[in-house]
Amino acid sequence: MMLKYKHLLGYQYGFTIPFLIGAYKKRGFLNDVDLTSSSCIKYVLEMVLRFSSTENPVKIFECDTLSNELVFQYLSTRVAPFYVQHLKDYHPNIMGKIYWNKKNAEITNNNLDSLVEFLWNKPAKRGDKTYGDLISNGEFSCEFGVWKDYSPHEKKFIDNIHILEAITNLNNL
Repeated sequence: MMLKYKHLLGYQYGFTIPFLIGAYKKRGFLNDVDLTSSSCIKYVLEMVLRFSSTENPVKIFECDTLSNELVFQYLSTRVAPFYVQHLKDYHPNIMGKIYWNKKNAEITNNNLDSLVEFLWNKPAKRGDKTYGDLISNGEFSCEFGVWKDYSPHEKKFIDNIHILEAITNLNNL
């Protein structure tokens, strides 16, 4: 759901893995203990698999604006149709719903557990911490190459995302 409204934060493409995990914690779906292992990433990816579709899948890619940190983005938003088809034809995926770049050779199998372990152990591009370290330390947001807690604007966005979804649903009635 958050990916639909990323533009409200000025994000052009999507959210980093630590950002998404922290948002799930902030919304009460995960607790502090959950953030000490890769199970938090698995939980979020399971939710992505549950609520995405083969017609509207997500991709995980390196984002130029965040010093190439991995970012989640829906394939159907702001992506040329030929590129979507290229990803579907040539990139590894889980159930045709989560795609990633095949150059990430550390993901040995096209399964959820391999992807989860890769993401938990992935070093951040800036600094010597892994995504697991960032998540465990509550450093969910990257601004100018520095990982930290959410900004007040990001906190407000996460706290009120359910209101945006409710308004959208009312407008669709």
